[in-house]
Amino acid sequence: MEQAAGTTDLQAMIERLAAAANLLEHAVEQMGLKQVAQLSAEAEASLERIVATAEAKWEAELERKLEFVEAQLETLRVSRTAGAGESGRRTLPATMATLLTKQGVALESVEAGGLDAAAGGALDKALASLSIEQRIAVKAQLLRSGAIG
Repeated sequence: MEQAAGTTDLQAMIERLAAAANLLEHAVEQMGLKQVAQLSAEAEASLERIVATAEAKWEAELERKLEFVEAQLETLRVSRTAGAGESGRRTLPATMATLLTKQGVALESVEAGGLDAAAGGALDKALASLSIEQRIAVKAQLLRSGAIG
């Protein structure tokens, strides 16, 4: 009987050890899941910081470029405004000068500082024989050169 009692005690101990082993396995599994979740959260937070840093650098670069372009535009506006008030020499391309001369427009009136209302009417009359596209091209060129306003 003692042997039977010893065997029963041994089986009970084996069952308790198996139950303890199962509990240990479950605990290790839970710890592993917690570590994976923690590592995943840390990696995600790190990635978000990296992305935020990269976006901040990109935005700063875009802002710097925008400021540079705005400064260039302002410089162009100032130079254009200053250039419009100057009484410096204004020249027309040779083809425009030839075309205007053929149409009877005096180049002296154009080069002397722009066309007044009467000269503008004369210009319209002189350009009447040209096609619409040619008139537009001539007037655009005169505008670019500052001959008319």
